[in-house]
Amino acid sequence: MPEADRRLYYAQLCHATRAFTLWREGRLPFREQIADFLTIPPEPVPVAQLDALRADLRRELTDLGYGGDLTAQCAAWEERHRVPREAVIQALTEYLDRAWSAWRRSSTSPPRSRTGCARCRRAASLTTRAAIICGARSTSFSG
Repeated sequence: MPEADRRLYYAQLCHATRAFTLWREGRLPFREQIADFLTIPPEPVPVAQLDALRADLRRELTDLGYGGDLTAQCAAWEERHRVPREAVIQALTEYLDRAWSAWRRSSTSPPRSRTGCARCRRAASLTTRAAIICGARSTSFSG
């Protein structure tokens, strides 16, 4: 990793660790939680920016064939992409398989197996945690 990237990484890591510690001690106000954890300004998003984002989303959903107002379009998109609770593990496994295949195609020296890849082990762990978290309800995934 280039030195400038390494410095930025460690600066962000130290900042996030400090913020997490303050939050756990109950000494990090909500505005700072937004700024420090999400790295976004804590001010509300301007209405004009929200309107532009809504217009972009509406245009995209219309291009994909969803009709009605934006609320109806979003509801229809979510219904189409909802994964039933009992299929979450299978869906996440399929997404990980696709990601693994895409990575192998794009990499010049992929590891021999998924178990040999630290990122794949972390992703598998995340899959399991997501399934536990989502166990009581359906979840939407795009794909």
